[in-house]
Amino acid sequence: MTGKTDDIVVFLLRAPKEQVWDLSEHTEKKSRSKNANSYFHRLCRLIAEAQGLSEPFVKNEMISDYGQVSMIGDDVEVYKTITPEHIMMNRELPHVKCFRITIENNKTIFWYRIYRGSHTYDSKEMARLIDGTIQEARNCGIQEEEILSPNEVAKLIAKWGDAYEQTKSKDAAGAD
Repeated sequence: MTGKTDDIVVFLLRAPKEQVWDLSEHTEKKSRSKNANSYFHRLCRLIAEAQGLSEPFVKNEMISDYGQVSMIGDDVEVYKTITPEHIMMNRELPHVKCFRITIENNKTIFWYRIYRGSHTYDSKEMARLIDGTIQEARNCGIQEEEILSPNEVAKLIAKWGDAYEQTKSKDAAGAD
């Protein structure tokens, strides 16, 4: 029987007194991320909570520090706007990092590099993103029990790579 203490006590009080029971404690394990991308997002949530920052801000920081720029042909995708950095960095999309500020027609113009969303990463790109994010989590004091072991991370990355390759194959087959 598995149940909460109160339920088990009631059950045992109604059970025959001569019955012998073999009881063991069951502790809930913290749920682990089902894939590499959800693990990345979980780490971002933990960092955001520890630092008192928004989750989109942390994701943008991690993706711009350890992720992949978005390319248009051979050029890095760039976004030019009057929207200041503190607003852009707290948005879910697009993932950006300000690299230049200019003045045009008496207005402050912010130039951002655009970064690909983590869901588009291959296994090598995802491994770099997660490794960097794990280091950042440790730097801000996230408890080690919240961080997957290197073996667990390797398994997530391997599964991610397999799923990425399957998606890529389906996309290629659909393009024919």
